[in-house]
Amino acid sequence: MGRQQHQQVLRALRAAAALLAKQDRPKSAPRTGALYVPPRLVEDMVDKLIGLLPRVLGSPDLIDVKAYVPRMRPVESLTVRDARGTDRKIWFSIVDNKSKFAGIAGMLSVHGTHAVEATLFLVIAPNKSVVPVDELKDKWLSVLTHELAHARDPETWAAQAGIAHTSPDYTSDPREVRAFLAQMVHELQTDKAYKNFTIDVDEPVFRSDPLTWAEKSSPTWYSVKDTISGSVKKRFLRAISDVYNDVLEKKMKQLGIKSSNPRPFSNSARRASATDAACSTSDRVKKPAKTFICSTSQSCRGKPCRPAAASRTPAPAGRRCGLS
Repeated sequence: MGRQQHQQVLRALRAAAALLAKQDRPKSAPRTGALYVPPRLVEDMVDKLIGLLPRVLGSPDLIDVKAYVPRMRPVESLTVRDARGTDRKIWFSIVDNKSKFAGIAGMLSVHGTHAVEATLFLVIAPNKSVVPVDELKDKWLSVLTHELAHARDPETWAAQAGIAHTSPDYTSDPREVRAFLAQMVHELQTDKAYKNFTIDVDEPVFRSDPLTWAEKSSPTWYSVKDTISGSVKKRFLRAISDVYNDVLEKKMKQLGIKSSNPRPFSNSARRASATDAACSTSDRVKKPAKTFICSTSQSCRGKPCRPAAASRTPAPAGRRCGLS
């Protein structure tokens, strides 16, 4: 090997090492209990993949799905490092609208037992001839976060087969729980979610309700919230609480709202775990001070609901439950 070739190999190794180092969660990122999937890594890969798709003539913002011809070989590759430090090679393949998928989706297929490589299939837009670039990018960012969370999960690479999407136990499978959790966290950290978060400058206590904000901002949470329960649901609620607090602090800083407490509304969504057992969404009545009144006679967290505290605004009839 000549000197020039040797230098090229060293540069490639340094670049690969730098890429893997960026996959660690930065200190500035909120702790959510989810597998960390670097947003920049996902965004760069989505941009590369969308750049390979044909555009409608004269409309660079529209993808011509019918004109795309699937390739026999993967179109891109990426090395990710799982939570145990093992490097995994991911190959990307784009599937057209003739696939068996019902919508824009993805699937990670591991290459055999105890393999270190896998192929990630991404679907363009089944049953559509044209799809806007922004729409496909938003959905692929979410889908790719889910699938790369699988890639970073050591359990994905074990010999045990995955659970079918149609199985009633699908959303309760630990591997899927971790992937859905990472996907939800990604969706709650997007610009769309930030815009959905509202807060009154004069009365900061009037702000977005955590669960309502999560349902509006995260399609993943909206789709799984009624199919999970118990400790699994609490994990999601804790993650919502952590991201909510992070967004709240950014909003308050942006609007110039000062607070002596750096996390003035902490654990709000976390306390909502009572909704899993006692207060359903339809049973709760919202108060301005982010207190929820339970209109049922059920108990919260296995304990009797506390009477609503006296305040300047008369509380609705019922008992306090859930968020406070």
